[in-house]
Amino acid sequence: MARISDFKEENQVFVPELVIQEASEAINKMVPAKSKQLYEKEYSNFCEWRKRKDAKGIDERIILAYISERSKNAKYLSLWAYYSQLKKMLSVKENIDISRFVRIILFIISFELINNCCRFHQVYAFLKQHSVGHRPKKSKVFSFKEMEKFLDTASDDEYLLQNL
Repeated sequence: MARISDFKEENQVFVPELVIQEASEAINKMVPAKSKQLYEKEYSNFCEWRKRKDAKGIDERIILAYISERSKNAKYLSLWAYYSQLKKMLSVKENIDISRFVRIILFIISFELINNCCRFHQVYAFLKQHSVGHRPKKSKVFSFKEMEKFLDTASDDEYLLQNL
């Protein structure tokens, strides 16, 4: 049986089996229990996609291509969900942090902006078309003197909270 001092001298790390099991259980708890199936499914989809594309390893270009392909059949919020699930599962299963891949986040944001620009343009056109002939009302506003008079003469018992 090896002594701890033997490992210190050789700059090696010794992790007992019990510690390895505890660490493994802690890692498995990182994925939310209620949605673990969704996370596993997204990770499985990604792994299958990688096999189909003959992609080995993980880097920003691979993740970006995957998210880009998912964007063809998904909405903006779904892309964020896929990204988040994949980020967590790659962290748990492969010890890879994709949050540093800035271009993926920029892609998802630009995808949302492009879709919302089109959507808002249509809303604007609809409202403009249906507002033909509409005359907006001019709201009445108090003058400075009227406000000053109200603050000076209004009963504090009745309007104290409104005066403040």
